[in-house]
Amino acid sequence: ALFRPCAMMIPDFSLIAEVMLYSYGFADARNVARKALACLRLSSEQLSSQDHYDFGMRALKAILTAAGQLKRTFGSAFEEDELTLYALERVSVPKLTPNDTQLFRDIVSDLFPGVKVASEDNGFLLSRIEQVAKKKNLQPTEAFLTKCIQLWDTIKVRHGLMIVGATLTGKTAVLECLAEALGRACEGRERERENGGSDREDLFRDTKERHEGRKRRDRQRNAARQPLEADEGRVAVAQEISDEDEWEEEPNGDETEEEGREGAQQEKDEGGRRRGKEEGENGTVPHEYLPCKLYKINPKSVTQGQLYGKYDENTQEWTDGVLAIAIRAASNESDVQARQWIVLDGPVDAVWIENMNTVLDDNKRLCLTSGEIIKLSALTTMIFEVDDLSSASPATVSRCGMVYLDQAQCTWEPMVISWIHQQRQKAPNSLPLSCIDESESGLSLTDLFLHALPIFLQFIKVNSTTPCVVSDNW
Repeated sequence: ALFRPCAMMIPDFSLIAEVMLYSYGFADARNVARKALACLRLSSEQLSSQDHYDFGMRALKAILTAAGQLKRTFGSAFEEDELTLYALERVSVPKLTPNDTQLFRDIVSDLFPGVKVASEDNGFLLSRIEQVAKKKNLQPTEAFLTKCIQLWDTIKVRHGLMIVGATLTGKTAVLECLAEALGRACEGRERERENGGSDREDLFRDTKERHEGRKRRDRQRNAARQPLEADEGRVAVAQEISDEDEWEEEPNGDETEEEGREGAQQEKDEGGRRRGKEEGENGTVPHEYLPCKLYKINPKSVTQGQLYGKYDENTQEWTDGVLAIAIRAASNESDVQARQWIVLDGPVDAVWIENMNTVLDDNKRLCLTSGEIIKLSALTTMIFEVDDLSSASPATVSRCGMVYLDQAQCTWEPMVISWIHQQRQKAPNSLPLSCIDESESGLSLTDLFLHALPIFLQFIKVNSTTPCVVSDNW
């Protein structure tokens, strides 16, 4: 009689996912929701146990949000299973270790048999990332470029994320290269728009060509297996004509070319304003390239009062912390078309990270002790650079997207090549560097060094005792 019981139950994830997919325009929402939920359940059971893994409701919501964005971008260019598979890859693979990545893809292939994952052309951004990497004297390896794209995909679906990896795995390099590459990509798109181009039109045109090529191959394959009858042939031709009409973008013959361009531009502007309004109300941002402004903070170098703000004990005057100042500055620049990235580089522990829960969840608000509430703008992203999450609570982990950088993917070869380039820039006429010039003998000497060093490292690991650990990477 002294206590009142309160009953709680586990929510129906399948029903929630089904309703969300229906709201995004999926026709087969029930089947797609069950497959996505089964994928997360099997992943939590079969993959290894890591501190940064989370396959709960927030992970499911991030996958469904990504699938909805892909559905809105590509429309009927891809099947719903293909879009869902692409969303699973975009959200889940960045946080997996190399061994778990293959296991995850095996799970996905069992749930989506015979389904080809949808693809998005990132060549424009990749070329800018390579330019920035070469400018910074970094080697744009395949693993480095992959992590940059995975970080960009995670930023598009999460406003809070963590880059997890040991020292010298390239966390800061990936973040800074992506930020500068987005600025260059924005400048390139602006020049294309001035010349009459459109990134959305180019994306739609590329998707249309892939869609038509796939349908053409399917028709040829079906024709080789079973010839069509006359009636079936007429139906196929009618279906082909209807598909072409569906993809038709050109103006009709009565319109002049100039009128067609003006109409397309007006429709694009109206659609952009409509999408901007809807995305602003939903708290999301358009997936376009914008310049980035970084605010870097080391949370462990200051006290909690200096980080968030505190009252003076004598005067009772409130003093803002560095994080509150950074978030307020980023929110005040919401009218500027630039992404605001607040980077907290340092260990994550419950002493200071728990106060960030309201910022990382759907509220997107920083609640200060003074009673002030600062809301994050749609273009503001909270990014944490951490070595591990052993001290972080599951509530914090589930609120953030994850990008994991494995130490095995950061080998010593790119470091050596970058060092050679750096020394050549410092002293181009030095005698030792003249032995490894861009000539036949120089290339041979470099190749011999790259071939011999792994043998030396293996010998040291097996036959010697060193003050510090010698690994295959460095």
